[in-house]
Amino acid sequence: MFKVNRFITLVKKAVNQLHDKGISYVLLKIQQNKYDNAIISLYKNSLKSDGDSSIDVDFVNNNGYLVSVIVPLYNTDKVFLKEMVDSVIEQSYKKFELCLADASDDEHSYVGEYCLSVAEKDSRVKYIKLDENLGISENTNKAIIDSSGDYIALLDHDDLLHKDALLYVMSKAINEEADFVYTDEVKFCDSKDNIISVNYKPDFAIDNLFALNYICHFVMFKKDLLDTTGLINSNYDGAQDHDFFLRLVTNANKVRHVDKVLYYWRYHKLSTSSDIYSKQYAIDAGKNAVRDNLLRLGYKSEVNSTSAYPTVYKIDYYNEQIEKENIKTDIVVIGKRADNEYIKSNTDYGNINIYQADSIKDIYNIDTDAEYVCILNDNIYFKEKDWLRKLLTYAIRSDTGCIGAMILRKNKVKNFGYKIDNNDIVPVFKGLSCMSTIDTGRLFYAQETMLVPADCMVISYEQFLRYKDKICEYDKEYMDFELSLNLFKDGYNNIINPYARVCCKSIDDNIHSNKQDKERLIKRWESVIKSKDVFFSRV
Repeated sequence: MFKVNRFITLVKKAVNQLHDKGISYVLLKIQQNKYDNAIISLYKNSLKSDGDSSIDVDFVNNNGYLVSVIVPLYNTDKVFLKEMVDSVIEQSYKKFELCLADASDDEHSYVGEYCLSVAEKDSRVKYIKLDENLGISENTNKAIIDSSGDYIALLDHDDLLHKDALLYVMSKAINEEADFVYTDEVKFCDSKDNIISVNYKPDFAIDNLFALNYICHFVMFKKDLLDTTGLINSNYDGAQDHDFFLRLVTNANKVRHVDKVLYYWRYHKLSTSSDIYSKQYAIDAGKNAVRDNLLRLGYKSEVNSTSAYPTVYKIDYYNEQIEKENIKTDIVVIGKRADNEYIKSNTDYGNINIYQADSIKDIYNIDTDAEYVCILNDNIYFKEKDWLRKLLTYAIRSDTGCIGAMILRKNKVKNFGYKIDNNDIVPVFKGLSCMSTIDTGRLFYAQETMLVPADCMVISYEQFLRYKDKICEYDKEYMDFELSLNLFKDGYNNIINPYARVCCKSIDDNIHSNKQDKERLIKRWESVIKSKDVFFSRV
């Protein structure tokens, strides 16, 4: 019955959207649904090999640490409660304690009764009855304080764990000395067979995490981190996890991602996932959490919801040196003669010099005292005058490498960075409408990528000079990817900022066509290119 009602609701919603927002909006939604269904199919196909594991279960159980699985309870549905508890009890990793902090009211006394009955049978289950409901953050904190584990894992009271969830995250903790681990997840309705969406996540990317809480579930972290970060902050209730994760990962030594669905997020009419976008307090809490964490790290910013989703954020960094135009930047046009007047009249940043070069390696011959260089393809033109400022605000950070723009052709994406795909290098989201909200609004926030193209790229001269010898081995092309991969290998964040939007005269790639240079790049970076793209593994 739920499926039928949901179908009728979706049809009515589509008709209303067609009437209110027009055909273009509806077509974008159809495109998004097609993408979502393809990801769900990919997930279902992966289940065929779900039992294949390279993890030594005995080794992990013998060498692993005690994990405290923290679950705050509040008037939990009877069926959901039993299924959640069973999903923990049946874990293949055995060194855990299940810490249940119950704030349920008297009308839901069955919650405590059931938990106590389970605790009597299994000593790993710890039940705490709270005197009052203190809210999600403080209820969770009570359970954390009472826990005994070396690691903390967070689980919602109506969700489920894959039977090997703890095994996989603990394997990462042991073998890679990770102190913060997260996994992929799915949303389901009624049963785990009825998948609504799949969240295949990138490997750790701090800029992605500032823009949205892509980590979400399932998370395990070393309890010692709390000595530095403190507990969950109730001032951010509604987005408390986002704030908490930002504090944890920025203090962790190693953050690792298990590239496997190990968490089942239940979707029902009372769940947070069903109506988060209608809760303004949660949206505001998320914006405040991002802004405050950036300020803690030394960055002033303005954080706003995007038009894609209210919990996906556009971050505008404020830097006094950029505002005063104190940072001298060279703009180097690769190709034909640069149109200096056109560039100056379409750039609202005045402290620039403009040069022309036949290839990227020719930039090394420029005699300059500029701090940064912007490399432009000769077929680029501009939609907005603040494009360079939006790139520089990221480039001046000490942790960043190459900063790229979103490249458009007639409001369609030419590239959103490049990705590694089946032993090849291909543009991300090529041909997609720039207004598409697929993959949780991926085109609407600044994010990390392995490969930034030289269509429009900003980098510090200091970093650019560091890789001179390697870049000069190329004849004409692929020097941008050589530069990107070296910076990525050395721990810098390459970023695409979609709010730095520039246009090109052709949808074709005219700066990555040299076969010899491509073969040179692939041979040099064979091990990287044969493996998955860590940021776009399934996109």
